[in-house]
Amino acid sequence: QLAPAPRIMVASPAYLERAGTPQSPQDLRSHQCLNYGYLQSGVSLQLCNGKETQRVNVTGPLHANNGDLLAQAAEAGMGIALLPDFIVEEALAAGRLVPVLCEWQAPAITINAVYSSARRVPQKTRAFIAFLVEQLAPTGESPTG
Repeated sequence: QLAPAPRIMVASPAYLERAGTPQSPQDLRSHQCLNYGYLQSGVSLQLCNGKETQRVNVTGPLHANNGDLLAQAAEAGMGIALLPDFIVEEALAAGRLVPVLCEWQAPAITINAVYSSARRVPQKTRAFIAFLVEQLAPTGESPTG
C-alpha cells in the first residue's frame, strides 16, 4: 500500500445547469451517473457525512474501468462521476468540473504497488517503492505515517 486516494463526486457546470445539483445522496437516483465498472444494472454508492451513512443505487449512460475516461465524460457533461482526487484535480482547478455533495465522502481507495511474489524483492524494486511512498505521501505527512 503506497498511499490513500480520496475520491470526490464531480460534474461539469453545464451538466448541473441542465440537470440540477443534487442536495443529498438520494438525489443521485434521478441523475446520470458515470460508473466505474461494468454493472449494467447500476452501482451502489456508500457515502458518509460524519456519523451518518447512506447507500444509494445509481445508474447512468457509461460504465468503464478507466478513471480518465470517466473524467472526460464528466467534463463533456454526460453526468456525475465519483473519482480519485488525483484524476480530477486539474479539471477542478480549471473549473471544467465542480465538486458535488461536498459534505458527503465515499470511502477512500488506495494506490498499491504490485510485484511478483518472489521470496527476495530486488533492491531496485524496494528503492522504487520507497520513492513512490515518499512522493505520494500527503503534504505535511511523513512517509511512515
